[in-house]
Formats: sequence, structure tokens, C-alpha cells
Amino acid sequence: MKRADDSGAGTAITATNERAHGRIPLVDTLRTNLRARFAAWMTLIFFIAIALYGFLIFGTMNVFLHASMKDSLRTQADVIAANLNIESGVMKLPESLIEASETNAHLAPFTARLLDIQGRVLLESGPASGAIPSIKAPPSQSSFQLIDPDLIVYTTSILDNDTALAILQVAQSTKSLEKTLRQLLLIMIAALAIFLPASAAGGYFLAVRLLRPIDIMTRTARRFSAEALSARISLPHTDDELGRLAATFDEMLDRVELSFNRYKQFTADASHELRTPVSVMRAILSVTTRRTRTAEEYELAMVDLGKAVDRLDTLVADLLLLSRADLMAASLRDEIDVGSLLSGMVESLRPLAVHKGLELACVIHDTVVTHGDGDALLHAFMNVIDNAIKYTDKGSILVALIRNGSLAKITIADTGIGIAAADISRIFDRFMRLEAARSAPGTGLGLAIAKAIIAGHRGSISAISEPGKGTEISILLPLI
Repeated sequence: MKRADDSGAGTAITATNERAHGRIPLVDTLRTNLRARFAAWMTLIFFIAIALYGFLIFGTMNVFLHASMKDSLRTQADVIAANLNIESGVMKLPESLIEASETNAHLAPFTARLLDIQGRVLLESGPASGAIPSIKAPPSQSSFQLIDPDLIVYTTSILDNDTALAILQVAQSTKSLEKTLRQLLLIMIAALAIFLPASAAGGYFLAVRLLRPIDIMTRTARRFSAEALSARISLPHTDDELGRLAATFDEMLDRVELSFNRYKQFTADASHELRTPVSVMRAILSVTTRRTRTAEEYELAMVDLGKAVDRLDTLVADLLLLSRADLMAASLRDEIDVGSLLSGMVESLRPLAVHKGLELACVIHDTVVTHGDGDALLHAFMNVIDNAIKYTDKGSILVALIRNGSLAKITIADTGIGIAAADISRIFDRFMRLEAARSAPGTGLGLAIAKAIIAGHRGSISAISEPGKGTEISILLPLI
């Protein structure tokens, strides 16, 4: 038990030490700060890129400088060989090999040595004469040899009619070459030391610039609440990923605000509409129970109470249906014959039209099938046709179905009271009852329910109307 306590204490001490040395805060910063991670990645990537680039440059320069030195030695050897006097297979030695190649003496200090075919030195000059290794026979082909620590030797044969007369060796120190490479390496290291902090700062600056829209989104999301629904990012429009993300975020906030406002309006309207039948019921009960009534009075009160209950029941049913329509799944899979659905609905409502002296006709031009919820579509069509019957006092109502490209188009045209142009855009709002329709029974939810159901089927509904001449409702549904 004591050992366990000691171990826990040791862990605590270790964690404290790590915090004291700054290890944990650094890890936490990299874990929680995207800018710091971006700057760290930029620095790492820049370091790797510079290191690889420097390795490439250094390797290229190393190969190039060594190749240049070998070319220089080969050129020196060619100059010396060209200045040798050879007649009838006999070679006359010059006084000095360096003098013989004096024309190229400006290239670099070099050492030259001439040997016979047994490897005996005939003539030698230059600062590295004693460092060149001996050779016992003419080489079959010219070659280079690197002699430690810093000498490169070029060995070739002096030929006359393909016969080797002598061996020529030309050497040069690589100190100047190695010095140049070391200087290049130091310059690269110094540049890396300078550019790494600059890359970290640049990476952090770029992270701040690139992540600024995300910061604005975060602040906007924090400001966005039921009391501040108007908060928006409002970044300048750009066609990059962050610009499109900001625009999409603003569009989402627009939809949330619109939905919340609709919810508030719906709640207020529903509360008002529900309060009316409840108030009526409370008033009936209050008046009825004030004193003893006759059987006829109780019966009349019960009839009035039943009417209020019916209105309340209809309103609650419509509200439930509306909420179901709002949550309707977008992937409806039942195949619905729209023509059969419409004709059946028209036949069921025909007695209501005949009772008002109206002509109700249904014309099915095409057979069309869509995916959807048959009961929901039936309810939507019934609400629209019932509305047409309700607000038409004389004339006719025509229900028609045609195929319109990849859509089914349903029109319900009546010769009723019509709708003013200013009110057409409002007739699909919830609990909307126009002044001319106040006296008619209903909850003001029929067309709103129809619109929600049609929208849930990926369709659309619209209206055109003229006061006194009638209204035409058009419904478009996608076909299978």
C-alpha cells in the first residue's frame, strides 16, 4: 500500500517536473491550437524540403566540381602529351613538364610525372611529386585515382602507333574543391537556421489568415441563440473552400432562423386557436352550472359543447397531421398511382359538391406513378379540393392530371370567390384565414398541411387567382 502511494507521489512529481520544464503545455498547445499545429507542420515540411533541396544542391555541386577537376586533369594530360616530341617511336624528354603545359598553368597548381613502361620516373615536376603512387606497367586505359587525404591522380599511356612509349601521371590537390563544398554546406546550414524561424512565423501568419473565417464562424455560433438569431458570418464572397463553407454556414443559419420564427409563430397561432374552443367550452360549462337547468337547456348546452369539442378535435388532428408532414421522410418508397388516387378522392367529395349545386369533374390525361405516402397525398388532395368546394358558390370545379416532362402536374381550378394578388403568397401559411373566409368553417391549416405533404414528397404547390373569377391550384410531383 505504501509503495502504491509512493508511486502516485512519484507520478505527481514527474508531472509537476514536466509542467515546470514546459513539456506538457507545449503538447497541450499543439493539441488544442490549430494555428500552432499548422505552424509546426509548416516548419517541419519546410525543414524537410530545404534539407532535401540542400542535399540535392550539395550532391550536384559535389559531382559537378569533381567532374570539372577530372576534366581539368585530363586536359592537362592532353596538353603535356601534345607537347612531347616523338619521332620514329623515340620520345625526346622536354626540360620541364610544367613548361610543356605552360599554356594551361592558369587552371590550378598541378603535379605531372612521366615514367617509362617499367615504371621508372623519367621526369617529374609539381608540388605533390612525392605523393603520387608508383606504377609498374602502362595502364590498359586511362583512369583516375583518389589518394588520401586530398589528391586526385590521372594516369594515362603515351602511345605512338598504338604502342606504349611512356606513362603520364597528372595530379591535383582537392583542397580548394573541398573548401568550396564546406563553404556551400555552411551557407546552407546558415540559411536553414534563418529560414526555419521565418517559416514558423510564416506558417502561423498563414494559419491566422486561413483560419480567420473559422474563428468568425465559432464566434458567430456562440452569439447565435434564441435571442440573437440574426448573427451571421458575412464574409466577402470567395470561391474557395472556406468561402463556400462560410456561405453554407450562413444559409444554414438563415434556415434555422426561419424555422425558429415559424415555430414561434406556429406556437403562438396554435395557442390562440386552441384557446378559442377551450374558452367556449369553459364558458358553456360555467353558464350551465350556475343554476339548475331544464332538460332542454342541458341538451342545448351539450350540443354546443359537442361542437366546441369537435372543433378542438379537428384542430388537434390537423396539428398532429401537420407535424407528421413536417417530419415526413424524403425517401418514400410506395408506388402511388396518382390518377386512381385523384379519381377516388373526387368521387368521395362529389356529394358535397352536388349539395352546393356545383359541377365537379376529374380529367386524367396520363397515367402517372410516383413514390410516396398514399394516405398523406390523399389528405393533401382532399384539403385542396375541399377548399375549392368550400369557397365556390356557383359554377364548377375541374381536377386535371397530366404528365409534364418528369413531373406529374395536378390542377384544381374553381370558379369561386378568388383571392387578391396581395394574399396569394399567404394562403399556404399556417392558420391563415383571409377576410373573405372568416365565416367558413375550418382551422386555417388545410393548405398549410397540403403544402407540407407535397414538400415532403419533393414536390411543389402554387396558386394563381383573380377575385370574383376563381382560383387554380397547381401541384407538381416527381415521377418514378
